[in-house]
Amino acid sequence: MNPYSVLGVKPSDSNRVIKKAYRKLANKHHPDKGGDATKFKEIRTAWESILSGKASKNTYKSHKTNKRTYRGKYKKKPNKYITVNVNVTLFQAVNGGKYVLHLDTGITKRDIEIDIPPGIHDNDVVNYHAVITDKIDARVRYTIIKSKGWELRGLDIIKDETFTFWELLFGTERIISTITNGRLKLVLPASTSPGTLIKFNSHGTHSRENYSMRGNMYVRINASLPKGIPPGLLLHIKQHFAK
Repeated sequence: MNPYSVLGVKPSDSNRVIKKAYRKLANKHHPDKGGDATKFKEIRTAWESILSGKASKNTYKSHKTNKRTYRGKYKKKPNKYITVNVNVTLFQAVNGGKYVLHLDTGITKRDIEIDIPPGIHDNDVVNYHAVITDKIDARVRYTIIKSKGWELRGLDIIKDETFTFWELLFGTERIISTITNGRLKLVLPASTSPGTLIKFNSHGTHSRENYSMRGNMYVRINASLPKGIPPGLLLHIKQHFAK
C-alpha cells in the first residue's frame, strides 16, 4: 500500500498539505458519521505510516532514467529522537486531538503542534517523524490523567453515575453523556443495587490497531442517601425491614 496514494498526495508535498488531506478524508469516511470503517482504517494507517516515518518519501518517489519510470528504495539512516512525556485527559486519549510540545533541545526552543491519535492507552509511545528537524523525531510517551467519574479498562469505558435511594428503589430514567460527547438513555430498573454495571455495547474506545474493534461502555451505579427524611418515614421503613 502506498500511503501517499491513499491520501491523494505526493511524497514531495509539505506536511501541512498531507495533514490537510488526511483530515478531510478522515472526516468524510469516519464510521461515526456514516462512513466505511475499512476505508477509514486504511486512511488512518496511511497517515500513521507517514507520521511515524515508516513511509519514507524516497521509497515512493518516482525517478526517471532512460525514459523509464521506476520506484527506488534507499536505506536511510534512522533519525535521532527526543523523548517527551505528555499528560493527556481520558477524553483526549479516546478522541484524539491536538497538543503543543514546548521543546528545548539545548540549542533552540520551539513549539510544535502534534496530533494525538485516537485510542491512546497509558504509557503508549508514538513517534512523530522529523517534526523537530529533518533528522530528529519527537518520541512521545503518553500518560493518561485520572478523570473523576471515568475509568479506562482495555477498550472498555466505565462511567460512574450516582442515584438517590428512592431512584434505586423505584427505578428511573436518565440521559447520560458518553466519552465521545454522545447521549444515551439509561433505564434504571427498580430495586437496583449500588455497584451494578449497566452495559452499553460499542460505546467504548476504538482499537488503534483495528478501528473496527470497539469496546463497551459500562455505567457503574452509585448511591447517595437522601437528606431530610421525616422521622416517621424512617421509623416505618425500619419496622418494615425488621419483620
